[in-house]
Amino acid sequence: MEEDKEMEIQEQLKQERVKMANEETEVYLYGDNEKDSHSKVSERRKSQGQGLASFLKENYMGEFSNKPSLGDRETRALSQDVESPAQDMIKSDVIDYDMDLGSLDDEGEPDIVLIEEEYKSMLDNSNHGHFLSRKDFKFLKLIGSGAHAQVYLAEKIDNNKLYAVKVLDKKELNRKKQIKGTKIERKILEKIKSPFIVRMHCAFQNNTKLFLVLEYCYGGELFFYLKHMKKFKERTAKFYAANIVLGLKALHESQIVYRDLKPENVLVNQDGYLKITDFGLAKENVNTTEGAQTLCGTPEYLAPEVLKNKPYGRAADWWSFGCIVYEMLEGLPPFYSQNRDQMFKNICNHEADFPEDMNPQAQDLIERLIEKDPFDRIGSSEEDAQEVMNHPWFSTIDWEKLEKKEIKPPYYPDTSEKGLNYFDTDFTDEDIKVHLRAFSPECSSASLGEEFDDFDYQEEECNDTN
Repeated sequence: MEEDKEMEIQEQLKQERVKMANEETEVYLYGDNEKDSHSKVSERRKSQGQGLASFLKENYMGEFSNKPSLGDRETRALSQDVESPAQDMIKSDVIDYDMDLGSLDDEGEPDIVLIEEEYKSMLDNSNHGHFLSRKDFKFLKLIGSGAHAQVYLAEKIDNNKLYAVKVLDKKELNRKKQIKGTKIERKILEKIKSPFIVRMHCAFQNNTKLFLVLEYCYGGELFFYLKHMKKFKERTAKFYAANIVLGLKALHESQIVYRDLKPENVLVNQDGYLKITDFGLAKENVNTTEGAQTLCGTPEYLAPEVLKNKPYGRAADWWSFGCIVYEMLEGLPPFYSQNRDQMFKNICNHEADFPEDMNPQAQDLIERLIEKDPFDRIGSSEEDAQEVMNHPWFSTIDWEKLEKKEIKPPYYPDTSEKGLNYFDTDFTDEDIKVHLRAFSPECSSASLGEEFDDFDYQEEECNDTN
């Protein structure tokens, strides 16, 4: 009887979460009035920001007075217009100080200062032949949208190959001081070559937009499956968890902390394997437990050290991973509450509840991943991902075979209808012609000034017509 009641409560919470996300992340992309076009996003983020600011001020403001903290300017910014990050496709709540406190990054450097040495290899490593442009692609459907970016399913005209094209608005990037962050995302996509990280094939621009041409994952977001299946069988959860471990391993080996791990940012490829996507909040050059400072991420998956405005590093990614493993097995993140303030208190002060029938090894792994002290958290040592991979729960995983994709996945997405049945119809039903009219005519990158002159990139095979 008690188990039935608990399941009923979990189902109600899950439905509320999905309902809230569906209703409150709606964005009107092409309204005449800019304020109106983002009103629903702004209203949601304003409420969210005020709640978080109040929570931090009440609980932690004095504790870190000698370190960067949430001051009056930051509090005002949070309460005014905290919007989603670039590829916040659907159903997510994102707190991102970088977006609205863009005048400073983690080290206090001005956002508008571009470190040329950091990006000068972009063009050197690119194909200097004919760069592709929007005219080389037929845009078929909108498959995702955020505050200042949209993701489209597009077909390359000369070979009919499908791609996911992320389109970012230059004006919005400039207004939110996200030019540097976008260039970092673009650099990471070029740098990381892993079967568990979404692949960038090329990047180009026109007068008003930036285009990132990414591999198209027919199966959509992992969140889609959690939404419809509620939770996974343990074998399925373990397979997917192992995929995510290898994705984080690739990032951490390149000294990148991801900072926004959640089911919405994990895609299911047509081969049934997972890929991590959306690096809008990722940070480079972090190889310790204390390499970052900025409060950013998604509430349900935020590590306590991030919430408390403490310095943090890759251990924060392992906390988020632990929350996802719990969610895959139980249907909700471990500290989830409809009351946002209570959820933050749960994360910082309370222990997670585990059902009696959970596999003890799975519970042990999750408990060690959501250890509140990041220095005691599994994955925080120099071994990083290897420490997680060596945990007994993963003893049945042959990591070498997994990396070679020689293990049969629990599910193969249906690739008919171009996989569009895995994407929200609120997006796919939109008139693509309306979106195409928003793209301005092409112009050469040389005429755009220095801010985006190193953005263009393409792999040699992207020009392959076969």
